[in-house]
Amino acid sequence: MNALKAAFLGCSLLLTAPSPSARVPAVILATSFCPECWKFLNLSDAVDKEGACRICGKQPVAVDAFELTWYWCPDHLLWHRRPCPQGSYRESWQTRSALALLVAAGDERLQKVAYCPGCFLFPNPLNMERGACPSCGRPLAAVDVVEPKWFWCRRELHWSDAPCFRNPVRHCCVARKGPLHAAQRPAIRGERED
Repeated sequence: MNALKAAFLGCSLLLTAPSPSARVPAVILATSFCPECWKFLNLSDAVDKEGACRICGKQPVAVDAFELTWYWCPDHLLWHRRPCPQGSYRESWQTRSALALLVAAGDERLQKVAYCPGCFLFPNPLNMERGACPSCGRPLAAVDVVEPKWFWCRRELHWSDAPCFRNPVRHCCVARKGPLHAAQRPAIRGERED
């Protein structure tokens, strides 16, 4: 009977938890993302005087992002997007944050994947055991992601979302892609959603 109650409680928590894309915080950050290093460059010491990534030396891509925060609830042994009001061990909560790429409302590239906020890890589905992180063993959270693709043009020395017109002949563009946290930008009243 207790197992049934625990299962029901777990399912109800998962169903009532807000999706990361359901609510976009008021603070939207205009930041940079380096497709070569595959990371947000949100700290001033992450770029040099010319605005290039300090690690790879390439100019980053300007993007809009916001911060996602997860809370580890020791009572439920789950990651929540908001602090759990029923939690009795508030002092032992752990919080983890990550930046998410803001995408257009209705973006068809959005997909749900498993993520470990504690390890900042998108685990390989083949390495997961019963929905737990292969590194720390905690339950995984479902997050919205996109897999954007950027092309570095060696001739033009910049990132683009498509290969340049010289690429078929000179093969000068190299693609980079991978998963990024994402959330939909809310549609502005009067704006058409295509």
